Amino acid sequence: MTEQSNTRRPVALVTGATSGIGRAVAVNLARDGFEVIVHGRDAGRGAATVEEIAGNGGRARFVAADLADADAVKALAADAGEVEVLVNNGGISWFGPSAELDTETFDHLFDSNVRAAYQLVAALAPGMAERGHGSIVSIDNMAGHVGLAGGAAYG
Repeated sequence: MTEQSNTRRPVALVTGATSGIGRAVAVNLARDGFEVIVHGRDAGRGAATVEEIAGNGGRARFVAADLADADAVKALAADAGEVEVLVNNGGISWFGPSAELDTETFDHLFDSNVRAAYQLVAALAPGMAERGHGSIVSIDNMAGHVGLAGGAAYG
């Protein structure tokens, strides 16, 4: 065995890593030597992201979890184990008139976009602190910072 194969790579969990910014972050973390836990909802896109990372010589695995489901988020954190980097990128959006947004949809948005990130930080940050290192990055977008017609629930 080579020395590299005996060395544990640092682990990064990236939510929403099957497309867009999350996928780019996952691919780049793998290029930087991290073993990446690719999170998403779509197993096909997850497999494609893992394949891209492996094709570049990296290590990755896909884990599906519904960020709106508190138990699924807890299971995701437990499955991830010791991570050096947590990137909260996953989320969903809903655009339309505020008067048309029902409570169930609002709760689903909040659970996916806010509570899930909070739960992952609460589950993983103590281990980072105990080990004396770790990074947490939560990604947002401009929809939460500028007025967009129909975007009140998102921002």
